[in-house]
Parts: sequence; C-alpha cells; structure tokens
Amino acid sequence: MQNVTYVDFRITADPGYNVKIEFIDFFLPVSPQCKLLFLSISTDSADSNMISNRFCGMHPKVFIVAGSYASLFLRADADPDPTRFKKFKLKVSKTRGKYCASGV
Repeated sequence: MQNVTYVDFRITADPGYNVKIEFIDFFLPVSPQCKLLFLSISTDSADSNMISNRFCGMHPKVFIVAGSYASLFLRADADPDPTRFKKFKLKVSKTRGKYCASGV
C-alpha cells in the first residue's frame, strides 16, 4: 500500500483584502501534471485538486488570491526524484492588489 501525505494550510486576511503569497524558495520536483508531489492554491477546499492550481517544478513568484481566504494544499503520493531535496518557503501577507499569478 502506498503512503500518501496531505497537508492543508488555511490562510485568511482581513475583510476587503486579498491574500498575497510570495514564493521565496520552491523545490518540488516535476511530475506529469504535478500528480505525485504538488502544492495547490485555491479559494475553496473543493478546488485543491484542480490541475490548473497545482505547482511543481516551476511556480509563480507572486500569487494573489481573489479574496480574503486561501487554502494551500500539499500532496505527496510518491517521490518522483528521491535524490532531489524538497522544500518550499512562502511569505504570506494581505494586499488590496488584484488577483494575479506572475513571474514564473
């Protein structure tokens, strides 16, 4: 049986603000459609498995969620590259800026 790890981070900002996520470090190996090991960002827990919100390999430098709530979901089904170090580091803040995913 395969081990699957799920970690869900929930982030909120004050009403009227959007959640801003800045990637400082990001080292999650690439897998086809980011199926094995990925981080997703969504505004609803039902969105956490959407392919368009999954990040592995490359990532936006800044991601602004349209709203004052964000869910970061880390899933690890398997390790696509056991020789590679894995980690990510984020800075989270609130902003009045509009939704964007920029700087890949």
